[in-house]
Amino acid sequence: MNPTRSIAFAAALGMLVLAGCEAIPADSYGIRRLRFHGVEQLDDAALRACLATRERHAFQVDIGTSSELECNVAPFDGGRLPVRLVTWPWTEWPTFDAAVFERDLDRIERWYRARGYYDARVERAELRPESANTTDELPEAGEAPCDRRHGDQGCPLTIDIHVHEGEPVRVRRLAIVGDEGLAPALRRDVDDAVQLEVDAPFDEALHDLAKTRMVTALRESGYACAFVRGQVELDPELRIADVTYTVQPGEISHFRDVRVEVEGEVDDIPLDVVRAVSGIERGGRFAPSRVSAAQRAVYALGAFSAVEVEAVPVDISAPAGTNDAPSTSEEPGIAAPPGTSILPTATPDGEVENVASVHGTCGRDVDVVIHVTPGRRVRYGFGAGLDSGNLTYLAGSTQSTSVPQWNVHLLARFEHRNLFGGLRRLRIEERPKISFQHTFPQVRDSDPETDDRPRPGNELSFDFRQPAFIERMTTLNVAGRWDLGPDPIYGGYRHLLDIGTSVQRPFWQGRISVMLGAYGNVYHIVSPPNVRDVEVSNYALSYLHQFFLLDLRDSPQNTHRGFMFSAEVSEAGIGQLANWTYIRAIGEVRGFIPLPYRFTIAARFSMGAMAILRESGNLDDISTNLGPTAYRLRGGGPNSNRGFTAGSLGEAAADVSTGIPFKPLDGGLRKWEASLEFRSRITDSFGAVLFADAGDVDRGGYALIGSELVQTRAASFRFNQLHLTLGLGIRYFTIVGPLRLDFGFRIPGAQAVGSAVDNSVGHDMILHSRVQGAVSITIGDAF
Repeated sequence: MNPTRSIAFAAALGMLVLAGCEAIPADSYGIRRLRFHGVEQLDDAALRACLATRERHAFQVDIGTSSELECNVAPFDGGRLPVRLVTWPWTEWPTFDAAVFERDLDRIERWYRARGYYDARVERAELRPESANTTDELPEAGEAPCDRRHGDQGCPLTIDIHVHEGEPVRVRRLAIVGDEGLAPALRRDVDDAVQLEVDAPFDEALHDLAKTRMVTALRESGYACAFVRGQVELDPELRIADVTYTVQPGEISHFRDVRVEVEGEVDDIPLDVVRAVSGIERGGRFAPSRVSAAQRAVYALGAFSAVEVEAVPVDISAPAGTNDAPSTSEEPGIAAPPGTSILPTATPDGEVENVASVHGTCGRDVDVVIHVTPGRRVRYGFGAGLDSGNLTYLAGSTQSTSVPQWNVHLLARFEHRNLFGGLRRLRIEERPKISFQHTFPQVRDSDPETDDRPRPGNELSFDFRQPAFIERMTTLNVAGRWDLGPDPIYGGYRHLLDIGTSVQRPFWQGRISVMLGAYGNVYHIVSPPNVRDVEVSNYALSYLHQFFLLDLRDSPQNTHRGFMFSAEVSEAGIGQLANWTYIRAIGEVRGFIPLPYRFTIAARFSMGAMAILRESGNLDDISTNLGPTAYRLRGGGPNSNRGFTAGSLGEAAADVSTGIPFKPLDGGLRKWEASLEFRSRITDSFGAVLFADAGDVDRGGYALIGSELVQTRAASFRFNQLHLTLGLGIRYFTIVGPLRLDFGFRIPGAQAVGSAVDNSVGHDMILHSRVQGAVSITIGDAF
């Protein structure tokens, strides 16, 4: 580059950076750092969350608990290891206000008292430059009693606060009374709600949280009138606290009437459908979770822009003594001055706060009012996108397969959310696309055996859903798809036509879901595969499909604890259109164990089998033995064994000596997979994962006897074909799921164990590095 141009470019870049820099107001001090000294037993991030004085934000990595904490919300001793990295030039400068800072010094001492540290005090506060001790205002221009930033801005300020924590008040006795008549399981839940521990520091926030959790547990068991009073006898001089929780469960409550109130036009809103979809029945036992589930179910209809489900008590007035005296605290959540005291009971918050606190009454019966605001009925959408190799076939959309193909596409969408006035939803999508025959983001390779040029295609699909089909909780779904483009496995142009119908019903407040469906699939070749020595036949398929899901996870998107089990079974061979009769079954178990400091252990194990009972005589050898290409069992890719590229898990050939053209992408009849992840959420935006994947896909053994292909070994679950992969992943959390980058390394000597021979295809991880493995980029957790 020309030197003159280089200088001009650097100058322009420097001016651009400076233009984006945040400035300190000329008449103010900008707080560069706010540091605490002596804060050892508690976490200074929890303290900072309650202060109005803030330092300039910096990009920081917290090993352990996040520093993004709420005021007076646990944890208060997070055990973080903060690593402060960089302050970006465009970050805003907080300005110093002396009056606010003085109140913050008082807040620090009151915050410590709320944590049980009644002897805590602020010893001193050091401000640099010292001129900030005199005034928090500077002249708008000219000389100042400090060094202005860049000569014309205000002055940067550093604040050091020295704290003496002292010894805390500790819990001497804990007692729960009034729970003697509760069921044993509920009584355990009430006991587990207590956050304080004997010999641990007394904490007001944990005390209030225990009452809230007790009330939540009681209400979830049907006690809508449940009330918990907390009494604390506290002696700051002896540093002891005796805590007693008095439980008043009241009577079991039941749902009575369910009403629907519509904001605006109501003529074509079927109120009976809304009531049915809510899942709340007259006479059912009251539970806050059922109210929340009703709100989610009604909103999921898609016809309403806003949904609010309210539980309204009837009949009986609230028990005496439920209105406690107001707190004597100067600020919410801050402990009163030292002295023996009885702390007031906080009003429990939560999903059904209105049952006792808003209406002022509590009833043996509870009415439910569903408030809905209709949204736009007809919607259009246009856009563009990228699909990175996760292909979901029409089989209830219960399983997706990683395939070595990705595409860029345009999108046009039409949607009607109240078709024929029955809250039926119809969606039609059109996607012209260009497909790439590789795993994302690779575009082409130099293999002379294939023609892997990007190919155009088109996908047209529709989806129709009818809620409250036959009965209140069952949903009817009819879907179809026509896809013209290159086959993701073999690359030849084909028509793929899917159509099917299913009914789905949730049970146990949505934790269990069952789906039954009937489907058809037609595969018709337009041009032959572009891979040499591969023959693919046209076929037709019809099958029944059943799916079962038990989901006990705390969150499907960001799982930290829980368990999930799923099972699906397909039976092909209905009518004369089917080229096969087969049974296909896949089961999967997932478990999640929370650890301290936002760590999670996640594990998965799945097994799948396919038994072909009959096939027509006009199929190619591979399809005859392995079934339809779209429904074979395959492994490898970002949601499978991450040491293998999409679909490549398994043997390179059944028997190399025979020249039979089986390849890993052809799939198999038996599959098992296992994964273990150690997940760490480093910050609210970034995370890291250590993982181990193993598994195998097997099709059995074959020999060519004359011109006939004969199976010499039945397909089996080969647990000695371990195919162990160890890897590292990076996560960036977005509103649609984590964007993840995974590096999977295949471990030498651990691909086949014992007497087994590893016949799998090797992959250079990065170009010609000779490191065997794969790199994957996608959105969403592996499981």
